Amino acid sequence: MKFRTKILLVNLILIAAAFAISGTLLLNRSYQARLNREITGAMDENQMIQASVEAEVINRILRDEFTGGADQWRTVGQTVKDTLQGTGAWFQILDQNKQLLYEGELQALLEEDSGWLNQVSENLTEGKKQYVIYPEGDSRIVAAAGMMVLDEKQYYVVNRKDITEIFSERDQQVKYYQVMTLTALTVCGLLIYLISGWLMRPIVRLSAKAEDIAEGNYGSRVRVRTEDEIGRLGRDFNRMADTVQEHVQELEDENRRKEDFVANFTHELKTPLTSVIGYAEMLSSQNLSEEERAIAANYIFKEGLRLEAMSMKLFDLILLDREGLELKAVYMPDLMDSIRESVEPLITGDEKQLVVRPVPAYIRGDATLLKTVFINMLDNARKASPKGGKIVFVGMAAEEEVTLQVVDFGIGIPPEEASRITEAFYMVDKSRSRDAGGAGLGLSLAAKILEKHGAKLTIESEVGKGTVMNVCFRREADIYEE
Repeated sequence: MKFRTKILLVNLILIAAAFAISGTLLLNRSYQARLNREITGAMDENQMIQASVEAEVINRILRDEFTGGADQWRTVGQTVKDTLQGTGAWFQILDQNKQLLYEGELQALLEEDSGWLNQVSENLTEGKKQYVIYPEGDSRIVAAAGMMVLDEKQYYVVNRKDITEIFSERDQQVKYYQVMTLTALTVCGLLIYLISGWLMRPIVRLSAKAEDIAEGNYGSRVRVRTEDEIGRLGRDFNRMADTVQEHVQELEDENRRKEDFVANFTHELKTPLTSVIGYAEMLSSQNLSEEERAIAANYIFKEGLRLEAMSMKLFDLILLDREGLELKAVYMPDLMDSIRESVEPLITGDEKQLVVRPVPAYIRGDATLLKTVFINMLDNARKASPKGGKIVFVGMAAEEEVTLQVVDFGIGIPPEEASRITEAFYMVDKSRSRDAGGAGLGLSLAAKILEKHGAKLTIESEVGKGTVMNVCFRREADIYEE
């Protein structure tokens, strides 16, 4: 199959899928919105009628004019109907045995099919509403029911609305959209076929030049006539031979940087050990119960295991870059809570406050490595914050993205330094970092881990006001959340 034909088929499939999905979602959303409005309107109308009936009955009881007789209920119903005149509301009042006490018009119609009365009034409790949508000939009806308790007896108020127009309009919209989709596919298919042939001509010429170079004619070059992507491809093709040596040199430099990175990796062990230090300090400096000691010791043991796992995975990440990470579904509240448990003792012990606001969403990642990333960021925020300062660790979710923020209100980062803080061994305040035991590898490792997760790291900072670190992940499919 020719590439031109593949372009045509792929585009037609994509266009058809786009029309089908977008049309279905749009029409269904419009239909569902109108249907929900009608249902809500029916239930609100039921609430209004029920409130009017209750008020009228209570007023008559207070005047000793109501004993619950059938004639009195009909009088109550007629009074409420007169009050609601002009609203178009129709309703019935039934006793606890579902016998009619009052009914509006349409009596004959109700007597033909009253099954819906039992359906909507099942399992009703005081203060709650139920509804049902049912067919009636060629029409569609929504019926709502509510229950009230008067003088220790249950009564039902039932109302209904005709919503046939919603279903008819939906069917018309579906037919119109189908015709419009077929027309669009026909027109688009013809245009795509003609345009793809015209666009493919430079690629055919480029293929011929590639064959010349494959045969040893390295002086062969493409004649560039356009400034678009095809023209850029031709210029890149012409520069290919000149850039090979440069690319080789870059690969050698990259390998050397990886070797330096591995050689100095042991200097960065403090980052995953922060939680161990915090709990160890708590064990040594505070009088704890046996249960509290067991919990602290368990966290130290878990963090030790995590350190071992992280070390092995980071070595694989650096030395075996060609092998990908095994990414699994990670639930953000669990990850953030685990991070909080690890860093909170160190932060609170430094007389600073940690605020964590999880977000209920999933991403794909390696929880051990991600935990290391955010422990390092929170530890950096602790070092930059004054005593009594606040550090915020918050999650935010959009339709396709999940963002985690680490915010501090400390010394900030100068603009000329912000772009370099993810370089290995680079530190903004070298004296402070060395005193705190840093080696300048934390954010470099964090950036590498986030890169492997396909996450985007952005840093916003202002000297004297603080720093905001944003990490944006692709949100995982909703099936995990379900």
